[in-house]
Order: sequence, then structure tokens, then C-alpha cells
Amino acid sequence: MLRGKVGSIFYKNGFRAVDERADFWGRVCDVDDFIGKELTIPEKISMSELKTLEFVSDLIRGKTIRRKWKRITLDEVMDQNFKKVLAHIEEGPSRLSVVGAGNVKLFGDEIHFKYMMELEEAYIDNLDKLRKLASILDDGDHIKIKLRAGKNDTFIETMNLPEDIKEQEA
Repeated sequence: MLRGKVGSIFYKNGFRAVDERADFWGRVCDVDDFIGKELTIPEKISMSELKTLEFVSDLIRGKTIRRKWKRITLDEVMDQNFKKVLAHIEEGPSRLSVVGAGNVKLFGDEIHFKYMMELEEAYIDNLDKLRKLASILDDGDHIKIKLRAGKNDTFIETMNLPEDIKEQEA
């Protein structure tokens, strides 16, 4: 049996506090449950991997993540619905919601998820040119859409999709 002060025990784990360690493993478990298998945690973890773990686990936990942006390029698949939406967008700032596939690499595993990004105030670069290009593209063709932020440069990301979008998938 060991004797001594409990506070004098030192265990090197990279975390400054027990709460940080518990938070880390809770996030790992959330991702494990989501992907249906256990992640293999490396001995050394980069700050980038920690940020990715926080991002993905926050989405899985139903949180809405707010960030700032300046420019985003979207790769969209052309279809008739997209052509209709594009025809009705007006010049100037728009609030845009984009549903897409998220793909991240975490500890060597690919994690795929569906999420929504809402851009509070977005300007579409070359809107007239984009409409003309869309009119000659076939369904299934890809089109790049360049967006720039307006004065409100906030966007949110969430896995909480509206019911009408969930119903389209069923």
C-alpha cells in the first residue's frame, strides 16, 4: 500500500485539470457513438485534432456553432430545384442556408455527417453570370458559387436540420 498525500501524485496526461480530461473523453465517446466504432487515440494529439474533436462533438451534441467568415466557395450539384432558387435570388445581401455533407479526418478516421450552414448576410459574386451558366448546365453537373460576407459576417453550423429537409431525405 502507498502512503502519502493524494495531492502529491503526478500523472502526465497533457490535461491541466481533471475536468479537461473528462471533457475530452466525453467528446471521444460522443464521436464513437455517432460513427459506430471506437476511435484510436494517438499518444500525441495536435491542437488541430483537438479543435476538430470539439467541432464535431459540439455538432453531435446538438449545439449551434457561430463563426465569422469573409469568403466561401461552394461546390453545388445542379438540379431543377437549384435553378429555381437561383432565379429568385435578388442582387444584394441574402440570408442563405446550405445543407451539405461534412467530412473531417479525426485521429486517422474519416467522419461523415450532414449539416446545415446559415450565412447571415451573403453576396453572390457574378450572379448574372452564374444564372447564365446554370441555364446551360445539366442536372448532376457541378457549379462553383463564390460568396462574400456583408457587414454581418456571422454564419452558423448545425446538425439540427429543419423538418422539411429531414423529410426530403426519407
